[in-house]
Amino acid sequence: MLIWSRWGILLLPVVGLGISIGVIVGAITDAVTGASVGGSLFLGVGLVLGGVFVWLFDRYALPHLDRPRQQLVLQPLAQPYVHPNGVRQTHQQVPLVDQRTGQPVWVRPTSSLFFVPVRYWPYVVAGIGLVVTISSAVRLLVG
Repeated sequence: MLIWSRWGILLLPVVGLGISIGVIVGAITDAVTGASVGGSLFLGVGLVLGGVFVWLFDRYALPHLDRPRQQLVLQPLAQPYVHPNGVRQTHQQVPLVDQRTGQPVWVRPTSSLFFVPVRYWPYVVAGIGLVVTISSAVRLLVG
């Protein structure tokens, strides 16, 4: 079973980039201060940053990758056609036309991950990041 469609699988490396940046910043902070600030705090910051990266990916990259395309259907040929290489063709692709308007039908493909459209993932990832960041900050402040 596929858990993504079209470009949804690219969310994993995009979020991974944000998490990596957060973890690297946390390691640098620990090295500079000499004390452990808390890895989960920077993991949460990385998740928020990953949410920003996913939003940028959805806003700027996906419109170019998921362009609308004309819907095609197979139409049977009156007589089969045999190509010079011996392949027999019995159908041809033709544009689908709306019966009411006479205009061609265009479809816009959508990308998803775990059956959730990409446009919702920035809020999910950033929300998880905020929860992790706030809970880590409270844990650091309390004790």
